[in-house]
This record gives sequence, structure tokens and C-alpha cells, in this order.
Amino acid sequence: MIPYNEKLWRIPLDEISLEWVERFVPCPTLEEVIDGARGVNLKGFGYNQEFLYPREGGIQILPQAFLAEIQEVQLGKAVESIDIEEKVVRFQDGSETTYRTLLSSLPMDELLQCIEPCPAEIKDLHSGLRYVSVANINLGVGREGISDYHWLYFPEPLYPFYRVGFLNNLSPHMAPKGASALSVEISYLPSNPPSLKKVREQTLAALVACGILRREDKILAEKTIPIKHAYVIYDRFRRQHLPRLIQFLRANQIYPLGRYGRWEYTTMEEAILQGKEAAETLS
Repeated sequence: MIPYNEKLWRIPLDEISLEWVERFVPCPTLEEVIDGARGVNLKGFGYNQEFLYPREGGIQILPQAFLAEIQEVQLGKAVESIDIEEKVVRFQDGSETTYRTLLSSLPMDELLQCIEPCPAEIKDLHSGLRYVSVANINLGVGREGISDYHWLYFPEPLYPFYRVGFLNNLSPHMAPKGASALSVEISYLPSNPPSLKKVREQTLAALVACGILRREDKILAEKTIPIKHAYVIYDRFRRQHLPRLIQFLRANQIYPLGRYGRWEYTTMEEAILQGKEAAETLS
């Protein structure tokens, strides 16, 4: 657990608080521990021992299904500022819109910098909100049956990635016949972004070294996606100041939602339920 988490979080582990790990650490009873040692009455533990995945279309069909029920959606707009007195959102393209209540999934550190007027003691807290970024390297490989697993974890420092996922094992429709789809994740601190070209080269070499790829494998498709806000770091600063930040936002009719909006380890289903809860509360 120590080498893996050191590799993922990129900071000394004693700087991380403990409240985020509860969902990831199973709590078996004494009887279940004994049964496990004896190899009888075994059952799965963990938050992701079972899951559902769309047969076709990838996970994006979830937001697409909601999108079909929404009358007006504007994409490709970046927020310039949010006037909490006039209740106006201004965008970088010069357009603006008014609101009564604002539901925001913007990363909280960026949201705080957009708000005007914002008390200095609130806005200045954005710099203390820490997170880990991820370079997500997606590969289409011209060989099927590369792995039987959904994903594999790599705690060893030898390999640059901490996890490799095999998307065609989630659904056979995630890759054409005779091919495999891989998703490789490399974490880094936003203060020290790597060269994506260099990371790609190191990743391909490491995939061969660990036996996932063969030297003769052909890369049919690839796309590297830098995810700026990937994992929120649960530290003492977050525990001390996050409730105050959320209270300030809600007092100004801004409701943060989702992993980055609430600055927490939110899953997809939790983000959906948060949206449902907000709609029911505000309706």
C-alpha cells in the first residue's frame, strides 16, 4: 500500500489525512477473517468488486442520456468571471448569462478565482487546495486477448504508470475484432508537469518490459489526455477550510457538485445523485 500510494499521490503520505480511505478499506468481521484464512465461505470485498458498464457506446452514453432531456446546452464556453452581487456569469467569448441559483462543477480552486467580489480571506484559500494530475494514455493495439483483467495496479517505481485498464474487457464493443483497447494512467503534480512525449515513450517501453505489450505489437490508434484535476488530495488544509468554502458558496446561491466542484472523491454515480438532490432541493 505504501509504494503504490507514494507513486499515485506524489507527496509524503504523512501529509494526507485519513477520512478519504474509508470506502476503500473493507471491514470484515472476525468470522469472515477466519473464513478467509481457511478458504471457505469466501465473498468479495471492496467498493468495486461488482459494477455495470454499458454494452455499447462507452461510459459517455450516461451523460448523453441526460443530455437528451435537456432543452438548451451550450458547450465550449469558458467562464471569465462570476458576479455574485448581480448574479451574472461572464464568459471569455464576451457573452454572459444571469442566474438565480448556480450549480457548479468547476474545480473549486478555479471557481474561487472567478468570483467577484470575493473576500480576500476566501479567495486566497484556493492556493491551499491541492490535487494530483494524470496523463491518460489511450492505446488501440492490433492484438486481442492482451489481458484477462479489467485493470492492473503497478506499485513498482520501475514503471511510470500506476494503473493500466483493458477497456475491451469491460465490453467487447470497446475495441474492433482482433484488437485491444488500453488506458494507461501516470500521475504527476501540477507544479511539475512532465513532457507528454517523453511520458509516452517511457510508457510504451515499460508496457513491453512488464509483459503487457510485445515488441512486435502495432499501435493502431492512440490519444494522450492530460487531466489537470484528477484526484483531490485530502490533507489537513482541506479538512480545516473546505466546510467554510462550501458555506460561503451556498450563502451566495452557488451549489458545488461533483468530484472537483465539492473537492472530494466523488464517483460518477455520486455525482449523478448530487445533481438529483440539488434539483429536488431547488425545485
